[in-house]
Amino acid sequence: EALFESEQLERADLTSAAPKKSRVASPGSIASKISNLDRWVAKKSSEPEIRKLAEKLVSDDPVTGRDLKQLREALGIEISEIYEITKISPTNISLIEQDRFKDLPAEIYLKMYLRSYAEILQIDPTRIVDGYLQYMKSSKMSLT
Repeated sequence: EALFESEQLERADLTSAAPKKSRVASPGSIASKISNLDRWVAKKSSEPEIRKLAEKLVSDDPVTGRDLKQLREALGIEISEIYEITKISPTNISLIEQDRFKDLPAEIYLKMYLRSYAEILQIDPTRIVDGYLQYMKSSKMSLT
């Protein structure tokens, strides 16, 4: 009231202000999508065949894009869902899954993409990044 009386603030200034955005996650929000996908992956990961596939993936020395794709598909996750959450382009996800090393982005970006991908699949991100980079380097060595 004191601000209105001193004419420092007009009542119209308050009523014309844009409403503030709610911090509560709407059903279509990224937070909601992540939460739903996390629950889905956790549920699917308890299935014996998927658990076995995930354990094999993180225990293998080299980690291939084909391995990641196999687990993603077994979990029933679409590339578009990974894109919606991580904003990793579908092209880059496909390049990773196809082990098309020469077409992949710089290693610093690749590491971030692999980490995000592994987090979606709920498998050890460090293990996946290290294993994929090891596979990539050994594949490049064998080509020379």
